[in-house]
Amino acid sequence: IVTELAPEIPVYGLPRMDGDGFSFNQMAYSEIERPKFMAKVDGAYAVLIYGNHLVPRLNHADIVFVNPQQRPAPNTLCIVLVRDGNETFGLVREYVKSGENYHTVQTLEPLEEIDYPAHIVDLHRIAAVRFST
Repeated sequence: IVTELAPEIPVYGLPRMDGDGFSFNQMAYSEIERPKFMAKVDGAYAVLIYGNHLVPRLNHADIVFVNPQQRPAPNTLCIVLVRDGNETFGLVREYVKSGENYHTVQTLEPLEEIDYPAHIVDLHRIAAVRFST
């Protein structure tokens, strides 16, 4: 049985109160038309970029399309979903590497590498970008 996926996907990106990352408690603030290349990607979603942590690769107000079924490769953009108690929040970062118990990602502005314990994060690959300008 082939299940037809919805013609729209959720859009996340409402900034958290502390300004770092966006809320991801399955409460999207909008929807956007599902891109054709994601026609069969269950769980696909989009994120509105807030801030300039990844300039020049991404800018404030760009929209990224995310494939949660794909892991990022080095130097690709990704969503880092961090579980913090009852909350899950997302960060848009560039993937660097993974070890046995950690994932390393980075921001570009400023250039900074951050390690996250593997047991509290999920990594989802950014499949495409719709630039705002």
